[in-house]
Amino acid sequence: MSGHSGRGLRPSKLGFSRRGLLRSGAGLGAFLWVPRIARAADPHQEHMSPTLGIVPRKPPPAMDAPLIEPDVRRSADGVLQTSLRCAYTYRDVGGVRLYVRTYEGASPGPTLRMKPGETLKIRLANDLPPNRDLVPADISNPHQFNNTNFHFHGSHTSPSGISDFADVPEIASAKERVLVLAQVVYDARGMIENFETLFPETATRFLTVNGQRRPLIQMRPGEVQRWRILNAAYQDDMLLDLEKHDLHAVAYDGIQLGALETMKQHLILPGQRADMLVQAGAPGTYELRALPYDQGHPSPVGPLARVVVSGEPMKMKLPTALPKPPLEAIGDSELTGKRTVVFSGIAPEADAAGHWQEFGFLIDGKKFDPTRIDQLVKLGAVEEWTIQNTHEHDDHAFHIHTNPFLVTKLNGKPLATPQWRDTAIVERKGGTLTFRSRFLDYTGIYMLHCHMMNHEEMGMMQTVEVYKD
Repeated sequence: MSGHSGRGLRPSKLGFSRRGLLRSGAGLGAFLWVPRIARAADPHQEHMSPTLGIVPRKPPPAMDAPLIEPDVRRSADGVLQTSLRCAYTYRDVGGVRLYVRTYEGASPGPTLRMKPGETLKIRLANDLPPNRDLVPADISNPHQFNNTNFHFHGSHTSPSGISDFADVPEIASAKERVLVLAQVVYDARGMIENFETLFPETATRFLTVNGQRRPLIQMRPGEVQRWRILNAAYQDDMLLDLEKHDLHAVAYDGIQLGALETMKQHLILPGQRADMLVQAGAPGTYELRALPYDQGHPSPVGPLARVVVSGEPMKMKLPTALPKPPLEAIGDSELTGKRTVVFSGIAPEADAAGHWQEFGFLIDGKKFDPTRIDQLVKLGAVEEWTIQNTHEHDDHAFHIHTNPFLVTKLNGKPLATPQWRDTAIVERKGGTLTFRSRFLDYTGIYMLHCHMMNHEEMGMMQTVEVYKD
């Protein structure tokens, strides 16, 4: 496939809540600029001396510093045992002093590397200060941002064997980079005091990669690198473009493709991942950027990173073939049921001046209620779902926990090659997403929701219960 990557694929316990804005997973992390609720009246008065005042410090470069990848924690003897501490930390990002929520004092948090079949043990510690707000009467409204929970996005894990390409020489020899994309939002104090700071569609100040504004990525002419890209943005799609270079996809959402997909641009939704091979061209400096895209409102645009190609050429090649995908396609004869889920929204008549509490984001006409089971599925079922978006204003990003799904149709049109995903676009004004999924292995309650945080946090979420007779 050449040219554009295709719009549609540019992707517990009852009472469970996702009101905390922190998310985590294997290498997942996102910038959310939030308030320090207690302890200091002015958090900017750090490093104070009674006689000298503020201690001078050398600020880091605002832009164009070499890319820094997240810390890596690896398994040993079949087990990865680690801890994750949630706490506020000062960060200098893009020339701005910010007070941010972090894992282990960093944003994004560490990358966890394991092999299939190994055991992961995590101790999650919430060292954020107490919430200063009470639980509202309508709990589908955002509240108590200093609560948190752990969501292992994109993994087939219980709510109560994906290939790593090691047998493809051209991929195994490629340098691997983790690129976590994020939107930076903050108020006048370098924090977020309330939801009003996040809700405007133009709230994004700038974009970052691994918590850096426009970092430098070094490559040699002819070199092939594997970029493992995660869109950890809280709200918006990004239309990726690398100046004068193609992008070659080998996996989406952590699931290997059956063949290399070559494209000029790639639209990546919040929560989506893409493994891209990039082969450097002639010496020079090239911009990785987010191009304009209309998702019902303009997606943020601007530079993400600069790729500097220099030094001695390297004789590297792209793979001509990939191994068989790890998941088998789902045929008609395997289906045991079908269902339709409708995404919609409500807004005040003069929505340009409307307060965020006048808006609503609904699934099947209802806001999220953690005491209600919305989708009841029998363990072992194989179903075809159609997600319909009747919302006039916004595209939505459908995501479901635990089981990936095979996208077969977009807006009623069959895909030439169905693709496995766990997050996919549902276009506004009657757009549809049709997929098939196997509900295997695990019973329990988990969530489906729009992965655009403002929509999810204002009600666009449902509970799914998988049960066994």
